[in-house]
Amino acid sequence: MDSTPESAPMLAVARNLRMERDRENKISEQRQDLKNSIVHGEQRKQRLQNQLRDIRHASVGATPEGKEPTDWLMIKLLHWLAK
Repeated sequence: MDSTPESAPMLAVARNLRMERDRENKISEQRQDLKNSIVHGEQRKQRLQNQLRDIRHASVGATPEGKEPTDWLMIKLLHWLAK
């Protein structure tokens, strides 16, 4: 190490810079994780909407076991979500 009078402040600045860069990297990773979560959530939402649409199309006019079509739709949807 250099024992010049400026070395202590320069080392402190370097340490602070390293800490700030580490913090920025962590924030960047968190941001990417959140973006990935949003994409996965949107994909799941789309799958559920497609599933709901398919169930509604399949249930038009159908009343299995004498149940109302909306009851049957909810039962199928809840069963699918439980998987």
